[in-house]
Amino acid sequence: MARPSVIAIQDIEDAVDTLNGLGKPINPYQVRTLLGKGSEAKIAYFLKGLDIDIDYQDEDPVTKRLVSLIRPVVLELNDQYDELVAKEKKSLQEALEKEKQRSDALEKESNEAQKSQKQAALRIIEHEKSLLEANQALTDKSAKLSKTEQSNENLKQALVAAENRLIEVKHHQDQLQAEQITLVHALKNEHAETLNGYKQALEQSNSSIQQIHDQLADAESKNKALTETNNELKDQLNLSRQENAEISRKISESNKQLTNQKNQNKRQAAELEKQQNIVTAVERDLTAAQQIILNLKAHQEINLKLQTDQQKLSAKNEKLCTEVDVLRSVVDKISKNKK
Repeated sequence: MARPSVIAIQDIEDAVDTLNGLGKPINPYQVRTLLGKGSEAKIAYFLKGLDIDIDYQDEDPVTKRLVSLIRPVVLELNDQYDELVAKEKKSLQEALEKEKQRSDALEKESNEAQKSQKQAALRIIEHEKSLLEANQALTDKSAKLSKTEQSNENLKQALVAAENRLIEVKHHQDQLQAEQITLVHALKNEHAETLNGYKQALEQSNSSIQQIHDQLADAESKNKALTETNNELKDQLNLSRQENAEISRKISESNKQLTNQKNQNKRQAAELEKQQNIVTAVERDLTAAQQIILNLKAHQEINLKLQTDQQKLSAKNEKLCTEVDVLRSVVDKISKNKK
């Protein structure tokens, strides 16, 4: 689409009147210099429409004809060049604006990725610290469990020793009961013999009665001593049973503590596995952040390529400017030759 005209035919008429008043030749260059706006091709178009003869100040018919042929072409080329440059400049500015927005978006995404990476690194450090604390706690509990197991082992050994002692006490009690039975039988036999002797010697001597009484008292005292010993053994047996029950209770409590410790170790193992899953998720986030950084590098390469294309367009623009300058110099030389 052509650009809108910046001059009107009234502007051309006013400029022609001014140039006539100043005594200057009427041509597009003089009108453009006076107005300070508009293209020479558009001014030549208006002058032709007003049927005004354009004075290029050249009396040579060939040169004048050549100038009249070339100048409109040069003027049209200037307009086309200006339009092309403006169009390319606008397109380039739009492309640069889009790339700038894209670069800003990528930079923002990069900053967010770097921020996410830093947060992930902080989370990793925190999880590593938590893992170290969990491992230390697990080590302490393992040591405590070992001590508990050692204590249980000592209690078991004490229980075995108490059972052996109880067996020895029972064996000693059985021996005492056997001795008591033997002594009772011996006393019974002796008493029977004594009675027989007493019956035989009752008539012979009353003094033997006192002797029999003494023997019976001695036997009763022995029987009483054996009874007391038996009671003491029973008391020791009861104490051993009580000690055995206390040891059994302690072993039961130790087993409960051991079971609770095992359950707690299982919960800690599950918590440790959960933390390891969190560390795996953080590693995946780091991998995604690295992929975003690679994408940013690719976009930067595209931006560099666009800058290279812009430089090429600038070089082409300079080349076109050079060609226009050459054409202008040719026209100026022709004008000078005409003068």
